[in-house]
Amino acid sequence: MNSLTLDSLLQKLPYLKYLIDTHGDTSLFDYAHAHYRVSPNENPLFIERKKEFLEIVRKYVSWRFDKNMADAVVASLSENYSASTAEHHGPMGHPFFWQSTILRGLVNPSEAIINLCTSHVSLNNSSYPRGLVFHGDGANASQSYLHIPFFWSNKRMCPVFGLSGYTREDIKHHAFPRIDTYLHDEMITREQYSQVQLFLNDFVLREDVLWEEFYSSQITRLNHIWWSHMFPDSPPFIPLGVEELVREILIDHLGRNTIITELLTGIEIQPFIEEYFNGISCCFERKSSRWTYLFWHLDEENNRHALWREGETLITVDKHFVVQLRASSLTEHLTAWRLIPSWMLVYTILSGYYQITCFGGFSQGDYLIKMQKAYTKILEQFASPDEIKPIQSAILNEDMLFLMSDKKPLTALDRQIGAIIEAHTIQQKAQTMTLKNSLELMSGEILRCL
Repeated sequence: MNSLTLDSLLQKLPYLKYLIDTHGDTSLFDYAHAHYRVSPNENPLFIERKKEFLEIVRKYVSWRFDKNMADAVVASLSENYSASTAEHHGPMGHPFFWQSTILRGLVNPSEAIINLCTSHVSLNNSSYPRGLVFHGDGANASQSYLHIPFFWSNKRMCPVFGLSGYTREDIKHHAFPRIDTYLHDEMITREQYSQVQLFLNDFVLREDVLWEEFYSSQITRLNHIWWSHMFPDSPPFIPLGVEELVREILIDHLGRNTIITELLTGIEIQPFIEEYFNGISCCFERKSSRWTYLFWHLDEENNRHALWREGETLITVDKHFVVQLRASSLTEHLTAWRLIPSWMLVYTILSGYYQITCFGGFSQGDYLIKMQKAYTKILEQFASPDEIKPIQSAILNEDMLFLMSDKKPLTALDRQIGAIIEAHTIQQKAQTMTLKNSLELMSGEILRCL
């Protein structure tokens, strides 16, 4: 990608332009080293909120996975109260996210790497949560990504959230035939073919991964195991579905009286939410009916639908689903997995109420600050004067591209099946690649996402 592509990107994202103007010549390692550790906050209410959040996290991860994983997550967040919120919840691999995770491990080598990944994205997103991405080295290979699906194509518009896990039969009927086709078409070499087969059998089809009920849980466990195999000397990587975690938090809040409960059930507060958050990217836009209000509805076929407020209810456009803005009704539908928390709720909970430092992507520098200002206006009108206000600045933790193979962005599967890059080389690349040059390499892909 050339500088003209980057210039086009920066015209669309003012904060990213500011970041390049101020840190563009800084190496990725130095930028990460300066920004990926959070200073302690001695505010008593903050300390209380942090403790509350960590208790919910421990309970959630212990229930969903196991006590050892929960201990690792809580220990990491206790020491460094931050997490990436940029990643899409899918099998590890896309350079957007995977290389940024490597960078986090390089600068904080003693702590588990915690990513709170968005799972409301569809399986067919360009990051490809539906399966694996890699590059072929066959005679007919191109620069484009190759894809190995875990599900039928009719599932491609389903979000990861609430989706049943893949089965051994799914992988047999979708993943293996796809690599057969790639070999037949000479997109991949015979060696790559053998290595992908080995990976599918040894990792994707592990019994402890197949045992998980939900796809999101399979992803967490698969990525955690795969990362430890790939980087045995690095801290563990634990990616969690953020909407699932926020679902647990909301159920907890709906059983008591907090400002979050008021946001969800207070009828007087709703017009102010609609005014202050309207038009912010990743929140909602009433005029164009873009995004959704407070929640998405997840139907029985695992399709998501936008919700809009009508009086004291949230309702889909086709009026097939209605939920009352009452604690009992919201709790019922959250418990039944019929509601997916929106990004507005996710960031208000994490960055606003619990004050977690969120490492974001190329757009977060613009929308997170606006969300924080909107939430602050709500607090000033409806909360007590001692309520803590969000003040986090935006921190980039996506598109940190610094590892290439034959001029192609290195994916996790590329490395797994033969693209050998030693640990000292990874460190050296992170210390020499500048923030500007890294974004320049990915600017074309970023532009397609806007």
